[in-house]
Amino acid sequence: MNIELKQLSDKIEKLPKTNHLGILQILHKNNKHLINENKNGIHVNFSEVDKKTIQKINDYVEYVELQQSNLLEIEEKQELYKTFI
Repeated sequence: MNIELKQLSDKIEKLPKTNHLGILQILHKNNKHLINENKNGIHVNFSEVDKKTIQKINDYVEYVELQQSNLLEIEEKQELYKTFI
């Protein structure tokens, strides 16, 4: 697995399970034969996923990270505003 795929895999592992479902939807739509499920969970060999799908997953992960960052910023502002009230 190359470095970029390893980094993507690490980012995905840190995401909440709800976001894992979004990634699975992308994979199922484009590469459902690469999804393996067992009692330990669902596993995907990213080295066999086509580049277009990897890019879609990467775009999704970046979107989720941006949304999480924005949400955190909003929550911090709300807490700050509470101190003024």
